[in-house]
Amino acid sequence: MLNTVLALFRFNIEGVIKCFTILMNRFYLILITVRHPLLKNMKDKYNLNDQVVSAIKGSIPKNGNVINELMEVLPIGKEAVYRRLRGEVPFTFEEIAKLSLQMGFSLDAIIGVKNQERAVFHLNMLDIDNLIEDYCLKLGEYIHFFRKMRDQKQLKARFAFNTLPYSFYLPFENLAKFRLYRWFYQANNMQSYVSFSELNITQEVLDMQVAFIEESRSIQKAVFILDRDIFNSIIKDINYFFKLNLIMPEELEQLKSDLFELINELETISISGMYKTGTKVSIYLANVDLEASHSHIESDIVGYSHLRVLAVNGLDSQNSKVSDAQRDWIESLKRCSTLITQSGEVDRFAFFRKQRVAVSNIGRD
Repeated sequence: MLNTVLALFRFNIEGVIKCFTILMNRFYLILITVRHPLLKNMKDKYNLNDQVVSAIKGSIPKNGNVINELMEVLPIGKEAVYRRLRGEVPFTFEEIAKLSLQMGFSLDAIIGVKNQERAVFHLNMLDIDNLIEDYCLKLGEYIHFFRKMRDQKQLKARFAFNTLPYSFYLPFENLAKFRLYRWFYQANNMQSYVSFSELNITQEVLDMQVAFIEESRSIQKAVFILDRDIFNSIIKDINYFFKLNLIMPEELEQLKSDLFELINELETISISGMYKTGTKVSIYLANVDLEASHSHIESDIVGYSHLRVLAVNGLDSQNSKVSDAQRDWIESLKRCSTLITQSGEVDRFAFFRKQRVAVSNIGRD
């Protein structure tokens, strides 16, 4: 009797297992047939990581070391890098975005954005609560980006500015501090006033600004299209804070001195047609209104677009459609502009004379 019971029990268990196996096989076939999101997400997860690894390796020079490059960009150790490269641990989206910016590969291509009406943008926004630290971090990211781009071929930059850009004012300590102060003042919701002198700029910031200028001016060729009133914005800002007594008279004179030096430098560049680094520079004066400030950098591998927003912040994209549209837009502005580099002497002389008169009148009204 006992043997019969055990036999029946064993038969039932085997039958349950067999039925369960058949059901699971059919369930798996159903998942594959209908491309169920469960399997798709698992597959996409690893495909995405493979694409990221491939893009990373493709953006590193032949003599470069993948491990060292990743450790330099990401705050992770060597073993964590190996796990990501082997696919044991996938890259996070934040890591992919950071790698895309600093290593010069397209984020849109990686995540598979195919809809022409959609694009991925990276918001470069300073943290008001950690202003100096975050500012250094952002400068460091751009410095690393320019260094990576420098190794690529057919590197060219196009810019259209309606206000003074970083690359113009960062060489001058007082102007660089003022642009940061102006953003901090407006973004700060506190009712109490903070004077210009109270914003402390560390030596690290100054060193990072110097490095930014060196790297940004190492691009082989650059084209600038400038609004004829490009200095108006900073002149109005300086006057405003001076009237509020947040800028002292001696600080005002320092700012004016920096502006005069900047004008002199721009005039020298427009006459010679190059930076001291040897980069070829072409400067145009727009005969139409420039409603925003655009930056476009491209090589034989990737195109990079930047749109300046909220004073010192910006939107970045490596979407090919966005990049092409911005490149074409800047190029189209040349038709409505006057070249003053090694030509257009009358326009060039009149433009810089106008800027000097405007700067000399700061603080007088």
